[in-house]
Amino acid sequence: MPPNPGSDLDKLVDSLLLSQYVPASVVVNQDLEILQFRGSTGLFLEPAPGKASLNLIKMARPSLVFELRNIVHKAQKSAEPIRKSGLEIKVNNKLHYVAIEAVPLDTATEERLYLIIFDEVQPPIVPVTQSADARNRRIKELENELANLRDDMRSIIEEQEASNEELQSANEEIISSNEELQSINEELETSKEEIESTNEELLTINQELQVRNDQLSEAYQFAEDIFGTIREATLVLDTDLRVKSANPGFYRLFKLKEETTERRLIYELGNRQWDIPELRSMLTDIVTSDAQFQGFELTYTSPETGEKILSINARRVVRQQASILVAIEDITDHRRAQRLLSEREAWFHEIADNAPTLIWVSDANGRFTFLNKVWLDYTGRTLENVAQQGLVQSLHPDDQAGYQEKYDLSLKRQKSFSSEFRLRRYDGLFHWMLENARPSFGHDGLFTGYIGSSIDIQLQKETALELDRRVQDRTKELSQANELMRIALNTSQAGLGRWDWRSQTIAWDTRGREIIGLATNEEILSIDDWVNRIYPDDRDRVRAYLKECLETNQDIRIEYRVIHQDGSIHYVLEAGKCTQSNDGELLSSIGMVIDVTDLR
Repeated sequence: MPPNPGSDLDKLVDSLLLSQYVPASVVVNQDLEILQFRGSTGLFLEPAPGKASLNLIKMARPSLVFELRNIVHKAQKSAEPIRKSGLEIKVNNKLHYVAIEAVPLDTATEERLYLIIFDEVQPPIVPVTQSADARNRRIKELENELANLRDDMRSIIEEQEASNEELQSANEEIISSNEELQSINEELETSKEEIESTNEELLTINQELQVRNDQLSEAYQFAEDIFGTIREATLVLDTDLRVKSANPGFYRLFKLKEETTERRLIYELGNRQWDIPELRSMLTDIVTSDAQFQGFELTYTSPETGEKILSINARRVVRQQASILVAIEDITDHRRAQRLLSEREAWFHEIADNAPTLIWVSDANGRFTFLNKVWLDYTGRTLENVAQQGLVQSLHPDDQAGYQEKYDLSLKRQKSFSSEFRLRRYDGLFHWMLENARPSFGHDGLFTGYIGSSIDIQLQKETALELDRRVQDRTKELSQANELMRIALNTSQAGLGRWDWRSQTIAWDTRGREIIGLATNEEILSIDDWVNRIYPDDRDRVRAYLKECLETNQDIRIEYRVIHQDGSIHYVLEAGKCTQSNDGELLSSIGMVIDVTDLR
């Protein structure tokens, strides 16, 4: 269906009329809270400073507050519109004349609503000259307005006093009712105390009986719960050594059933695996002499369970009647783990004792628990001696404090460390050692100690010292040779240059710059720049000769002419040598130049 253009035009016109021509107004409730705004109310209302509020009295211009409250009050009493005009307000130092009107609204709810209309009116025209009668009439009008204002004030005050009296009367009735209720409550409290006293006597007797029953029941249930939930297999025997009961752990461990276990002698269970003379004697002693035993081990074998190693504890208990409690722990895995641990420890000791390095092991507290045979033979000490006095006693006195500090810090942080120190051999000589240690951790992630190994680096130390000595000697010789060369160069008035064939750059010393004719601030950064300083007739010859020397790695000796800044031509004799890398790559050339112009 096509849109109706007439309907859209009506809405546009209505919106324009409402926004520009509807008088400023607000809708308020009986508490004078503003519910809606209509038109532009900025001249008559403005937000009050402080906490935000939509109360009409708080937002109205101060000169309108009383009249607004008055006309709403009158409209409430008369249920008819009330209008007040001729009011003055000052906004931005400009005086405006205002008329206000309160119109009661009929709504479907019980809440009373009022439409407050604001209208800016023309100021009254005051004639230039007034007669006495006109002044008297004006005074009379003002007196009437003042009288009406007093009547309005009196009416408001009377209504306020009437409301206060009604509130006072209601408050007195509430107080009276409260006193009656308090009296009734006291009577009920008295009756309640009498009933509670009687109940307490009955409850005391019942509680004493209940406590005793609960204690007995709780103790019995507690014992049953423990018996049923403990992980170890547990039996309860009577004094004839017959099974009275067994917990789930027993049936689970030995693959037996309740109907084939209870009320049978312990020796008859299974294939009579429990019929052991020593066990029979120990259980009999419990019955006759109230003895007990712990940690009795036996090997139990059956087709259902295989071979198991058991640890048995037994003692006499009272459970309604005398009984024997037998606790059975399966320690098969524990014994296997112990055996495997012993085998691994022996295997580690065997490897460590035959290793070519010095090996030690410490616990989580830093105490040394193992030293391999190489370590003991090298130092001539024993494990007991090291455990008592410490490993650091075998170090050189100058190295002991530093090593102990690094060891303690690494132990605290549980971090790997390495160290060099001098260790005293069995013959009293100190040898340099390189030690590396790393922390070890168990399957649960807990720190268990350190494993360290040391190697003798005395030969490497001596070799390094010899190399350092030779380097120092060679450095000294080179320094002397450089000094002799410097003296020779200064004496011969020769200059030096260095060609870097990788980067195609060249560098000259001060004398070399003078010989080839460079100015003080002039730079030659490339080999091509240097060739361009050569006399043109000599350039090709010099290039060809240098190429031949570089290709054949022969020494350089050539004479050519150069052009100085002043245009003079000088003869230069150059002698040099090329250097190559290990794979034959040409690296650089070092040359010496001499000005031989005077010899020509």
